[in-house]
Amino acid sequence: MRRLLLGIDAGTSVVKAVLYQTDGTPLAMESTKLKIESVHPLWMEVDMNAVWQAVMKTVQSLVNSASVRPEEILAVGVTGQGDGCWLVTEDGSPVRSAILWADGRAADQVKDWFSDGTAESAFSVNGSVVFPGSQAAILHWLKRMEPESLEKSRWALYCKDWLHLNLTGELCTDPSDASLPFFNIAKRSYDPLLLSIYGIEDLEHLLPPVRPATQIGGRLRKEAAEQMGLAPDIPVVTGPFDIVACSIGTGTLRDGEGYTILGSTCLSGMVMSRCHLEPRDVGMTICHRDPDKWLRVMGVMMGTPNVDWFLKELGGNLHSQALTRNKSLFQHMDEAVSGIPAGAEGVLYLPYLSPSGERAPFVKATARAQFTGLTINHSDLHLLRAVLEGVAFSIRDSYEHMPVPISDIKLTGGGARSGVWPQIIADVTGKAVSIPAVEETGTLGAALNAAVAIGLFSGLEEAVHHCVRMTRRFEPDLKNRSLYDEIFGLYRKTYKTMWELWDHHQRVVESKLIPLGTR
Repeated sequence: MRRLLLGIDAGTSVVKAVLYQTDGTPLAMESTKLKIESVHPLWMEVDMNAVWQAVMKTVQSLVNSASVRPEEILAVGVTGQGDGCWLVTEDGSPVRSAILWADGRAADQVKDWFSDGTAESAFSVNGSVVFPGSQAAILHWLKRMEPESLEKSRWALYCKDWLHLNLTGELCTDPSDASLPFFNIAKRSYDPLLLSIYGIEDLEHLLPPVRPATQIGGRLRKEAAEQMGLAPDIPVVTGPFDIVACSIGTGTLRDGEGYTILGSTCLSGMVMSRCHLEPRDVGMTICHRDPDKWLRVMGVMMGTPNVDWFLKELGGNLHSQALTRNKSLFQHMDEAVSGIPAGAEGVLYLPYLSPSGERAPFVKATARAQFTGLTINHSDLHLLRAVLEGVAFSIRDSYEHMPVPISDIKLTGGGARSGVWPQIIADVTGKAVSIPAVEETGTLGAALNAAVAIGLFSGLEEAVHHCVRMTRRFEPDLKNRSLYDEIFGLYRKTYKTMWELWDHHQRVVESKLIPLGTR
């Protein structure tokens, strides 16, 4: 009989479920897209019940397609998107749609917190910058603008906690999700001072209990098991959330190792055995392995959506050329952009496409994307190369704001599939870039975390040693690195120059002289 692990990852736009053998080899995968609700240009929400239904549908499809017998699955590991706010009542029912991490409704409040010193005071305790999609900002907004929702609420959860509640009937979170934004990060526990700093001390009762991530959090409920085609009472291990799960799935566990998730968000992180809070007021500090490991991370708001946007709005030629050549769009894109020299012949791109601005390695709610350096001699391929390089510059910028240098980078997420983008990142950062053999490192991390919880491995180190392998490696080209050093200086100077202009631009937009972002 096969011995399998089930990893579930509920991301921002898609739910994924993967079956793994106990050596980390993926057996089968299924996914289901989620529908994001946006009734306002700055709002991003999702129906909580729809997410749960998507998880059940995805797992059921996976079990059926892989012809799995229920008794073959040893444990279920769950992870998901972090931050945001998932409110439930006393009986566990959703109060409203979940407000997601990319939501921007609380941008003005965050701006005020940076102006009056609130953000700085909170960082001294929590080690993380507050941003519009963090739970502190969302709860403050709800308190002012939608108090009836808080009156109905008993718990303020995160995505994976909502799934855990439906899977097991048990309510909890783990230290990784709880890290943001209400943990005293050095003590690894809730601190009432932080709620007071944010002006929401009356909402402390909403915070869920915290359990270690590598502890069995409950057993699969009979009703859920029947819906998904699984056996009841399978151990369910929820946590850590996706940022930390990807650290495990990429094998990033030792001090100084770096990893980048190049997906919907572009998050770069490093492992620390000391709780460094320098440099101050930038990035996030997250509890990793108990009791002595932390992650310092910089979460750039958007990674691959920069390319997706370009291909949708400006990539018509690439679509038609790929069709003519009978190649996939992304294969053709890689080949075509390889013909454009490093530096895109003077075109520079700032990758700040999110309606809620940027959160790392600086927090600026009014930050916006832009091209500079264009002339009539530039083509769509120059712009595309500049987009790839702009995201790579944001990755380097993130790592240069870390407390200590990194040794290398493990790259995961959709952008890691490219044959060109990882090389650009290696050249821009000057660090070797390795690509894991397993693409879905979030689900793998969740599965390995579950394997440790049920005693299949003695710890995460042993699990990673047996189950995580690299398949490609990109060494930096020293000639390109020298050029990119110069352009990186220009990149930083450009966004710093734009600082006040972004604010001015936002004031013009808000005056409704130019109704942007409404289509």
